[in-house]
Amino acid sequence: MECVPNQQNQCYYCGWTWRSDVPFPHRICPARVSPRTPRIPGVGDYLHRILKRLTGEAPTAKCGCENRIARMNAWGPGGCREHLEEIVDWLMAEADKHGWRAKAGRRLGGRFGCRQLVRLAIWLAERATAEPDLSAS
Repeated sequence: MECVPNQQNQCYYCGWTWRSDVPFPHRICPARVSPRTPRIPGVGDYLHRILKRLTGEAPTAKCGCENRIARMNAWGPGGCREHLEEIVDWLMAEADKHGWRAKAGRRLGGRFGCRQLVRLAIWLAERATAEPDLSAS
């Protein structure tokens, strides 16, 4: 949203002043822009990225993966640790259904490999949400 001029050569919302001898410039008004907080990816997002890189497939509307991604994001890292075997069961079922073992080869590697991928996604999500250590500087 742009600044809105008033009679005193100021923006009605943010108070920004400009010279009167030039036309009113098109400027984004900081008072009218709603601040957006960036969404931090969750465990489901990271696991999806890992699987997409390994298999080359994105979730479809039919597979229900979007719901599982959202559920894992809602659980967070701790909840995903608690539900680790359930998530591994999902992955094994999807791997059999989509033939991921042929595409990903040894990298997917059965229950152990799936469990390690979930643990990697948990670690990535924890690292993304960790507060930076500023005391080391």
